[in-house]
Amino acid sequence: MCRECKVEDVVQVEWLDPEEDLSCEWIDEEEAEDLDESGVEEDEEVPMCCEEASLLLHMRMVQAHLCATHTMEEKAELASGFGDLLEDSGLQTGSEFVALGSDERESCDECSNPATHAHVVLYEQFYCETHAREAGASLPARS
Repeated sequence: MCRECKVEDVVQVEWLDPEEDLSCEWIDEEEAEDLDESGVEEDEEVPMCCEEASLLLHMRMVQAHLCATHTMEEKAELASGFGDLLEDSGLQTGSEFVALGSDERESCDECSNPATHAHVVLYEQFYCETHAREAGASLPARS
């Protein structure tokens, strides 16, 4: 596991204005995967939280480990406008390519050559207090 994979997913936590009317975006990943694999019927609902969101979590995740060639290809794709599309649609707030050390033994997710970079994606999620804690967030003091 590279050092980037070990970094906590929750980067920053903010309380939302109580006047905001947003739903918790938590989804039961395991149940959602089971539904995807078995095929979702029209009347089936993906298991989601029904609570009101009270927190904004700024998150990060390693999307891929890439070799030098695939890092250049991914950077070019993002620079061609795809990165703006992802940000405009709210799927991510940014991304970065972090160089891996020579002692980090990861394989490129695209071709199995040695990975030189971790593609880190930054994004935001609205959560209720319960699911924010489950996501690993330390709740800040209310101001």
